[in-house]
Amino acid sequence: MLDVETLRWTRLPSMPVPASIKTTSMAWTPDGRLVLTGDYVMTDKVYPAEPDYASMVVDWRPGEGALRVKRLPVARGEIAVLAPR
Repeated sequence: MLDVETLRWTRLPSMPVPASIKTTSMAWTPDGRLVLTGDYVMTDKVYPAEPDYASMVVDWRPGEGALRVKRLPVARGEIAVLAPR
């Protein structure tokens, strides 16, 4: 992640993570958190199968040492996306 004010790069904790690029969505919240949703790999297989993915929401604030992760109750084939209020 690039801070455009200081031009310094920051690596998010635990990133990169294996995810389905087609299902990933991210947005900044007004209070400065980065929120991501998507289907993330839940196995260490080199070629994960469809059942090896789970829908998650990830929350992080710059400076924090860890991501907060929560599994979403989304049925297979459905996609969790971020929507503004």
